[in-house]
Amino acid sequence: MAASGIYRGCMANPGSADPSDIGRFIELTADRMRARLTELSTYIRETLEAEIPELQGDARLLDLLGASVEGNVDTLLHALRHAIPVERIESPTAALEYARRLAQHGVSVNALVRAYRLGQRLMNEHVFREVRGLEATAEQRVDYAMEIPKLSSLI
Repeated sequence: MAASGIYRGCMANPGSADPSDIGRFIELTADRMRARLTELSTYIRETLEAEIPELQGDARLLDLLGASVEGNVDTLLHALRHAIPVERIESPTAALEYARRLAQHGVSVNALVRAYRLGQRLMNEHVFREVRGLEATAEQRVDYAMEIPKLSSLI
């Protein structure tokens, strides 16, 4: 499998790992995380609610936050799994609507930016846990781990 789409853009300095190995690791990681999509999304949503007070609101807004988080995580995992080029990825409807509703409620855009940064960090932590469980050489893990921040910031 040749590096293409997202992988090609992220493999500018792949070290000694074969890009096809990185691609397989990315697919495997996306599949494993996708199997826990609800659990992962719930964890991220609950952390965002706890850490960013501006996101706490009425039940409908919190429900939309959950849909936004799950949509973003699902989109990211599908993009990684299927090597969808970043320029072809579209924001999930729930994420766009959540941003609109926050604006309508007078919530600062800074709160939304903090939420995305925190969400990215939480995704990175989960991906790193998956990397530790890969059957790969230490060198392959390091090369893959160096790609994680680039990959998880695609959305």
